[in-house]
Amino acid sequence: MVRYAELMKEFNMKNRGHVIITGIMAMCMCVLTACRYNEGITNYDERIYIAGNFNPDMSRRKPYYWTSQMGFNVFPVPDAAFGTTTGAAEIGGSVYITGHFGLSGTSIACYWKDGIRIDLPSDAAQNGTTGIAEINGSIYITGYYNNSSGSIACYWKDGIRIDLPVPYYTLRSTTTGIADINGSIYITGHYYQIMTGIFACYWKDGIRIDLPSFEGAIDAYATGIADIDGSVYITGHYIFPTVFSTIEKPCYWKDGIIINLSVSGVSGTTTGIAGIGGSVYITGSYGANACYWKDGIRNDLPPDGGAYGRATGIAEIDGSIYITGYYNDLNGLGNRISCFWKDGLLTWGLQAGTSSEASAIIMRTHL
Repeated sequence: MVRYAELMKEFNMKNRGHVIITGIMAMCMCVLTACRYNEGITNYDERIYIAGNFNPDMSRRKPYYWTSQMGFNVFPVPDAAFGTTTGAAEIGGSVYITGHFGLSGTSIACYWKDGIRIDLPSDAAQNGTTGIAEINGSIYITGYYNNSSGSIACYWKDGIRIDLPVPYYTLRSTTTGIADINGSIYITGHYYQIMTGIFACYWKDGIRIDLPSFEGAIDAYATGIADIDGSVYITGHYIFPTVFSTIEKPCYWKDGIIINLSVSGVSGTTTGIAGIGGSVYITGSYGANACYWKDGIRNDLPPDGGAYGRATGIAEIDGSIYITGYYNDLNGLGNRISCFWKDGLLTWGLQAGTSSEASAIIMRTHL
């Protein structure tokens, strides 16, 4: 089989300003292919950056980024390592993309600045990142690390790791998002305590505040945060037991008040949030579909039914709503495909190796 690196080189040589279809391998065994879904678009905005991960050989995920001008590029990690991306931001004219990679039993938190990998310091063997923001001239990267007792929620401020407090007898904790709101630093996450369950929370300037859930829920997760019109919005979901199993219920908290996004018996999750044009957009999944909620109204994203998709990131670019994510082709039975939707239309899809996922999208303002 041709090595996937050679295929990516061929793809990048052809993919300058256009997304093309490459038929490199026969018998539907393409290692790297891309396809356009909206033929009315002949060029994508060169300012759009998409980050994600792909699996070239069914064994190790690799982190990638994609732009219209540069095509598909793999972030530098050791050859034998696996890796993924978790967040993106433009800071000081440079593109920062957070992630982590694993090698020889370790997982190293890192970020790539304009494609150059910078590892984050830690004395733990297992580390990961979850997001990034610039606040008051400093770079904050949220994440976690593992010690002998479990995972610990933390963040790095300009490369210095700072732990976040959790109650005694906590076995696991992690972060999921960060925002500067009214001069305070908010970091969302959750923690797990044996015998009592998983609790959604946030830390405001390092002080943990638990988020309420509904009576009967056994676990709750916070997944993202945004400042919208002066209110603190936090997305998440909670879990209810059923007769034979459990069901995930998507929700959000507005200034600490929990609000349901679903009243049916279908499972759903949330992944992020943004305030755009006076409306509140929340990305996630519902049943087998990727979706978003606009002011509480759910909108499913194509392909409909059985695709096992999820929306993962959102950005407003020149008046249009771009949402990243993934879906499985062949009604959920085929490969997982990175994609983005523009104003609800499946506009771009990338099948890389046996599986790929898009995790974040940004618009670069400085070229």
